[in-house]
Amino acid sequence: MAKNKADIDERSCTICDCLCMPPEYFTRLQIRSAYGFEESNLYDCIVTGPCVTCAICQDAREIKLRRK
Repeated sequence: MAKNKADIDERSCTICDCLCMPPEYFTRLQIRSAYGFEESNLYDCIVTGPCVTCAICQDAREIKLRRK
């Protein structure tokens, strides 16, 4: 999750990202805003709640795809 946050902010990951990681939900909101995706608060809550690992992987794939 720390790497995703750093990637969406277009900067290198730092130790602070690992120690002070924001909730995945807010990282997803930032990704949606950065790439112009329609907001879906309910979907983001559903995905990040029970399966935060899935959400982190999905976000990493999306960032990687958009950076190509």
